[in-house]
This record gives sequence, C-alpha cells and structure tokens, in this order.
Amino acid sequence: MENPKQKAKMYQCPKCHKHDLKRIVSKKNGKPYWICQGPTEVCDAIFSERDGEPLLLTFGDPDPTCPCPECNAPMRIVKGGQYGDYWSCTVYPKCKGALDIMPDGALPPLCPEDEEHGPMRIRPGKEGMRFLGCRRYPECTATLEIDGSPSKKQNGGEA
Repeated sequence: MENPKQKAKMYQCPKCHKHDLKRIVSKKNGKPYWICQGPTEVCDAIFSERDGEPLLLTFGDPDPTCPCPECNAPMRIVKGGQYGDYWSCTVYPKCKGALDIMPDGALPPLCPEDEEHGPMRIRPGKEGMRFLGCRRYPECTATLEIDGSPSKKQNGGEA
C-alpha cells in the first residue's frame, strides 16, 4: 500500500540542469504544467504535462542560419514537443516565434500568396489529415498539401 505522504518524484530542469521542476495547476484553465524553480533570470523553462509527468523537451543549439520569423533572432530545434519536433525562437518566452518541421526534416515552404508572410504552418484538417496553412490566417487563407502541392480548396474543389 502506498503512503499518501510519500515524497513526490522530483525532476531536474532539462534546460538549465541546475534546478528542480515544480508542478503548477493553471488557475485559468485548470491544466497542470511544470516550471523551473530557479530564478527567471537564470531559467524561464515551462513544460506541459503528459501522464502526470513533465513533458521534457530537448533543446538544440541556436542556429544563426535559421532566423525567427517574428523577431529575426536565431532559432533552435526543440525535440519532444506535444505535436512533435519544431524550431523555437531562442528568446522565448519574450518571443513566441516557432516553425514546424516537415516530415522530411525541412522547413515548411513560404506562403505561395505572399512570401513576406513567411513559412507556412502545419495545421490539423478533417479526419486527421494535416495540411499547410499561412501563418497569417485569417488574413491570408493560402493552403498547400503537406507534399507542397496546391490543396483541393485552392483548385476549386472541396477541402
């Protein structure tokens, strides 16, 4: 029989490797998440929860050849996210810039209607089918199939 006063399992922050994580329940939506207990000047890591444990992410090194579409800072690959691996801005949480990684490992193509809108986002579609949509939706409704071909919607068919 388990002791209800048994000490909860501790997790070390995978970002700073110096402090433990603390479980918090959001007052806004009631969902739990984990934060690094270190000073925010040292580490500002926040992690989602999966199956009662922190969803630990692995952070790659900053890549100056991949600028953030929001602030132009270097981005880095984050592995183990809720929806898979992705590129994240190195100045997160001040900048929320993120880029999806295509199934072949490449960055998504630029918006076909206006390249200044930047790389497209992988979006969920009907019946679990994913597609690429402009990151400036609803201002821009450009879409592509994941393979880069025009979507049925753009060709006049039903999406």
